[in-house]
Amino acid sequence: MRRACGTDGFRLFQASEFLSSSKGASFFSRQSAAVRQSDPDEMDVQAALEENNFSQAKETVETVQLQHPLAYDHYDLCAMALCNTLK
Repeated sequence: MRRACGTDGFRLFQASEFLSSSKGASFFSRQSAAVRQSDPDEMDVQAALEENNFSQAKETVETVQLQHPLAYDHYDLCAMALCNTLK
């Protein structure tokens, strides 16, 4: 910015208008903090909703899905197959 020139070829800023590096860093630090503290935008809300829907669907599948070991009545079919007692 110190060397920026207009269409007429003259500098856009005078030497008295130059900012120090600490002032520039302070400005961008404040801008970054403002962005972090801002309200969530529409994309953040949409992502949170999708994550919630996915976790609910996963819980539903785990609830409905067949659980190991396979059992019939009071028999544990997996244990019986492992011990070769399943007939």
